Amino acid sequence: MMKKRVGDTGEGLIAKWPVLAPKQALKVTFLALFCTLAVAVLAGRAAGQGCAMCYQNAAASGAAGREALRHGILVLLIPAVSFFLGVFALIYRRRNATRLRS
Repeated sequence: MMKKRVGDTGEGLIAKWPVLAPKQALKVTFLALFCTLAVAVLAGRAAGQGCAMCYQNAAASGAAGREALRHGILVLLIPAVSFFLGVFALIYRRRNATRLRS
């Protein structure tokens, strides 16, 4: 059984976050939406920053080469996403570890 500290409501960090007024919440929501849309729009420009030699080599390889590159990209994406999700899950599972230890 876990011990509770004096004054601990058991609600975690959410209880300590400030509650925003409706106007402030609307501003924060619009700011988050704007940032998300800006990243989505500008991502196309960032994706086109590959080297010219790689682009020419991929363009000259034909349909089979392009298909192999697509598969290679997906194969390389799987470990990166798995690592990210694993670290995120570990952080989420241990989010209360320091607070409960004291």
